[in-house]
Amino acid sequence: RKIKLETMLRPEYRGQLKNRIINMSSKLRDVMVRSQIFLNYYILCQNDQPVNNKIYTQISWYSVAQLVLNKTVTNRSSIIHNLFVFWENFSVRYPQVKYDGHTDPGYSRCLSAACVEMATAYTNMAVECFESRVKNYLFYSVKILFEEPKMKYIRRIVNEYCYQFICGGTAVWP
Repeated sequence: RKIKLETMLRPEYRGQLKNRIINMSSKLRDVMVRSQIFLNYYILCQNDQPVNNKIYTQISWYSVAQLVLNKTVTNRSSIIHNLFVFWENFSVRYPQVKYDGHTDPGYSRCLSAACVEMATAYTNMAVECFESRVKNYLFYSVKILFEEPKMKYIRRIVNEYCYQFICGGTAVWP
């Protein structure tokens, strides 16, 4: 059952709460966008190496957000070994990446929730992009083997056999 926020709050507090939510959301968005820009830069600079799995954790995102907020990182074990070097170079080159605004009480709870969402989003993007790219590659590789290919049969071969075979699933020849 859904309950509207307006029915739960007294009229004299509605405007104040709405302003606090908007203010907190704005600050949180600023920090998370800056964190995302930096981590994207880091990933792109490491293009000759596999992406470290720590990138996909909430703790790692929270540590990067602490760097953006110009605070001391509380959990240094979660940070990738060369991330601090990249941060120093990036923050000197782009000083706007550091957030110099004031954070409100209770900000860390909101930041933690946002970091969970970002870690989940990055994990999902890596998995979803990988699957579609492999399937597209397989589709075109199988397609060139036939003179007059029927697309629906090729898709079925790719989905039910080739992709499953490569990924260790149960490959069933159609």
